[in-house]
Amino acid sequence: MLTDYFGDYKSPKYFAKYGTFTKAGMFDWNCLPNISKLKLLTRYNFRNDIMIKDALREQAKACILQVNKNHFVVALGTSLLGGYRIADPWDAKKKTTRAYNNNITGVRVITTK
Repeated sequence: MLTDYFGDYKSPKYFAKYGTFTKAGMFDWNCLPNISKLKLLTRYNFRNDIMIKDALREQAKACILQVNKNHFVVALGTSLLGGYRIADPWDAKKKTTRAYNNNITGVRVITTK
């Protein structure tokens, strides 16, 4: 999803094959520059609305939100009803973070190399 946005499409299968993972099976975000045109700028394991809104304002940045401590979605913008508009790769639908009770538990800000 984000690789396509930045003009360097990579499938989830590609990331599974060439990415690196922690012993707990979590994706190692620091491997991004080695396998794509992307790099991790910032990582927070808590909600940081200032960083989210900053990333959403800049076209060269993208923001991935961790919700409920176990799922990642792409932030698209703010929602008039509170929270954020998101693209959810689980069901390929656009929705708001209200679908996850606005429970944002982490933030990843991504940019190109």
